[in-house]
Amino acid sequence: MAGKRKVDLHCHANNVAHNTHEISTSQLIVRRGQPFSITLELDFAFSTSESLKLTVETGATLLTWL
Repeated sequence: MAGKRKVDLHCHANNVAHNTHEISTSQLIVRRGQPFSITLELDFAFSTSESLKLTVETGATLLTWL
């Protein structure tokens, strides 16, 4: 999957929903076990027959795309 991509973590909306907005609205802070939303924009066509793997880690590395 080469190409440009844009990720919107919806930090403000997610943090408000998780009651973490008083800590930060510029960094994503979510609570375990509660759903949150992200938006991924790709500059190429993506078919539902393809797979997309998203790995989320805590700490300094937030997102890894494979």
